Amino acid sequence: MKKHLLLFVAALLGVFLPLRAAIEPTKSQMWWGYFTDADAAAIDYESGLGYSSASTFDVGIFVPMTDRFVSGSTINALRIWFGPDVSKISGDLTVWISTQQFTDISAADYVQTVAKSSLAQGANDIALSTPFAVDGRDVYVGFTFSTTSPAYPLMCNGDDAPNAFVFRHNGDQWLDFNGQGYGKLAMQLLLDGGDYPRDCAAAIDFGRTVVLQGNQGYVSFRFKNTGSNPITSITYALATDGAAAEERTLTVEPVGFGDSKSITVNLGLAEQARKYTKQITILKVNGNDNAEQQRTGHGDLIGISSKPALLPVVEEFTGTWCGYCPYGTVGMQAAHEAYGDRVVLIAVHRSDVMEISGYIPVVDIYASGFPSSQINRSGTSYYPYNLKDYLTRFFDRATQASLELDAAWTDDTKTAVQFRTSTHFVYDGDDERYGLAFVLVEDGLKGSGSRWAQANFLSGRSVADDMAFWSKAGSTVLNLEYDHVAVAAWDALEGVDGSVEASVRAAEPQEFSFTGDISASTLIQDKARLTALALLIDRTDGSIVNAARSAVADAVAPVDAIADVEDGRSAAVSGYYGIDGKHLSVPARGVNIVKYRDGRTEKVIRK
Repeated sequence: MKKHLLLFVAALLGVFLPLRAAIEPTKSQMWWGYFTDADAAAIDYESGLGYSSASTFDVGIFVPMTDRFVSGSTINALRIWFGPDVSKISGDLTVWISTQQFTDISAADYVQTVAKSSLAQGANDIALSTPFAVDGRDVYVGFTFSTTSPAYPLMCNGDDAPNAFVFRHNGDQWLDFNGQGYGKLAMQLLLDGGDYPRDCAAAIDFGRTVVLQGNQGYVSFRFKNTGSNPITSITYALATDGAAAEERTLTVEPVGFGDSKSITVNLGLAEQARKYTKQITILKVNGNDNAEQQRTGHGDLIGISSKPALLPVVEEFTGTWCGYCPYGTVGMQAAHEAYGDRVVLIAVHRSDVMEISGYIPVVDIYASGFPSSQINRSGTSYYPYNLKDYLTRFFDRATQASLELDAAWTDDTKTAVQFRTSTHFVYDGDDERYGLAFVLVEDGLKGSGSRWAQANFLSGRSVADDMAFWSKAGSTVLNLEYDHVAVAAWDALEGVDGSVEASVRAAEPQEFSFTGDISASTLIQDKARLTALALLIDRTDGSIVNAARSAVADAVAPVDAIADVEDGRSAAVSGYYGIDGKHLSVPARGVNIVKYRDGRTEKVIRK
């Protein structure tokens, strides 16, 4: 897939220098960059960035003086990756370094021109005629080139990162591509500084591993190379509730600077249904003491007494302006048709008529691009077209709590929804950090005019059969109905404060009631098509533990307002139960068993 950028037209003057390919660092040098060797190895040269007409490209990265490798170094060379369309570059390449924020490249501190004839597909090493001393300053490094025809020569890959891919168009403001899903600009700098940290590995927190009581817990533990030497072995120690275990040394395939590696670690046996705090400390790297300060990763092993059913939550990030987002529309529909009520689907819109403020914090953190999806906010970004397949990995996962939800209008005006939940944990833990988020989604949203038109980059393209509608449609599509749309949300990122107590006990379900006011909403169109959702969020890592859904029922008089006619008493309700004895978060239609805190029990019929 070609990704199109609109970039600006500019020209810079300089002197020609020949290309120097495959520069090997000396002992005092290293290749530095946001873009790593693993990113380079996974480049898809058939999916470059560019524009569909003649353009000038001006791209770069921000290099902070606070980086321990950069401060005190000199920049000796640039390594830039190009795709096969490098042959469509017209004129020569200009590389530049500036100590001022990206403005006018002609005012850069360093400018050098490289002959077009020396450029080739793949990595291009460009030696600077005069090494540039950073001298404790922030610097901005990049390059400029032009094309006279449609071309897509720019390479990028990996996860997005701030300042790792910045561009501007026609001399307008510089824009950071972080959060747009393109990854990092394929460029590195050859630094010369001498005394670089050599054997260092940073440990990354590993969250929570949930297993049935009596089973071993395994975790995929990640570490990052923060030294200049490739990592070929690590020695680590595992601590449980503060008590350290014996050290273990592992040999790994070489891990280059800036790259991460995952290893499987056995956290031990969950003998009881409780939380075990775990720490993994990387003691040595390549046989030498680990010089990294952040050398300990933290997480928990949670033993559970039983395995609650898991209701996976898909949050699909989309927008009517996004021309590739029809892939997400089709993917969500396929997931709905395959799994029905076994999965929660939430279409989260941004920067269009269906955007809601309550979901913006979630988008800002979890959207890797548009379209993209998260399942239970696991930290992995999924391409929504394949949601049906990705979801199969989640249905059988162990989780630490079940969740029930009943929702009803607070009165006949239908301007507020009361969410009543029952959260049942299956382990014991103290000082826990959970929260309940509440969401309303609506099917069949529609509107007239350009604000409701879906951009469609698939028009006229050869696509799979299930995308045929979009291939036959125009570049913008009107009169659509949008399903699974989040139309209201309360504390969607971390949950409502106080909605879950810090002390959780397997034998003590937690009840909570929350009222969501929708009186000011201009997005909700048909209240009969609303579905209420509750999301149980683990605030330690941001993941969604479990979810529950409910139709929004008509308002009814609360059962706890019923007075005892015989003696005139009115007692607070301690719980509702079905005729089968199952605990209910709110009374159901039909016969309910109501238990009062004064010890009374009675049957109440809700019509």
